[in-house]
Parts: sequence; C-alpha cells; structure tokens
Amino acid sequence: MNYIKHSIHIMNIQRITVSIPDYLYQQLIKIAQPRKISRFITQAIEKEIVEKNSARDPIDDFIVCMKKNKLVGGKDGLEVYVMCEIPSNV
Repeated sequence: MNYIKHSIHIMNIQRITVSIPDYLYQQLIKIAQPRKISRFITQAIEKEIVEKNSARDPIDDFIVCMKKNKLVGGKDGLEVYVMCEIPSNV
C-alpha cells in the first residue's frame, strides 16, 4: 500500500501507468513543476470528474470543495448545516 502525505491528512494512492502523445508530454513538463507532475495530473483528473459529476449531484461538488480547502466538519469548531428550500406550491 502506498501513501502520500497531503498537507493535513494521509491519502491512500494508486500508482498507474498512462500513455500520452509526445506533444502533450512536452507541454506537460513545461507547465508542471519538476517532481509535481503527479499532483498536476491528479488535479486535472479531479477537475474533470467534478465537472462530469456536478450535473448529477451538487453535494459531490460541496464535498470536493471542502476537501480542496482542507475543511473538515467538527474540526476547529466548523459546523456544517444543510438547508433545502421547499416551494410554497408543494
């Protein structure tokens, strides 16, 4: 099992091999900082997944937003409330 220290918490990771065209790789190494390519690709994949899932469930966006901002309900006094508006004609 592999673990990577990610700011506040330890995250379980899965190592994979991906093949990409050379022109994309050349652009990738120009944009991503040395030794941070995995982080760059992870963030790109996460962004794509969030965009695809956000049309289905806005709660997933909220959870991802909380994780990105390192916010945890109950930690440091943070309280999370969920509200729902019910139309008057229901």
